Amino acid sequence: MPAIMIPRDSQERQLLIAEHVLGLLSPEQAAEVERWLEQDDDAAQLASHWQAHWLGAAELLEPEPLPPGLWQRIERQTAEAGTRRRPFWQALWQSPSLWRTVSAGLLVAVVLLLGPLRVPAPVYTVVLQAPGEGGESGLANHRF
Repeated sequence: MPAIMIPRDSQERQLLIAEHVLGLLSPEQAAEVERWLEQDDDAAQLASHWQAHWLGAAELLEPEPLPPGLWQRIERQTAEAGTRRRPFWQALWQSPSLWRTVSAGLLVAVVLLLGPLRVPAPVYTVVLQAPGEGGESGLANHRF
């Protein structure tokens, strides 16, 4: 179905909103109606009315039993999808352990490469003397 323009006729608008609430419109049409509902408060109220109407009608219906074997088919299909093998390169590329190992290796490489670039800070030594003592430092007689 091609995209639609919002009709001017009130009955056609109501019908369009009802079709939208029931999910009968194409994705493009539904997107256009959603934009319209965001901009027009009256249309949004009408959509809420239709939702309440159809929800009430759905509560009057008896539940339909599931076809026999439906859950077995679902379980089989999900199990098949889970056991489907990926190509080796894809499994390796999506492997969290590979990326953890690569990250740890890069971190070690960066530390090893940048470690020697650090220049040690100079160390200063201060010798304090009491006032009135000679000008000779206490370390003068020591050999280093």
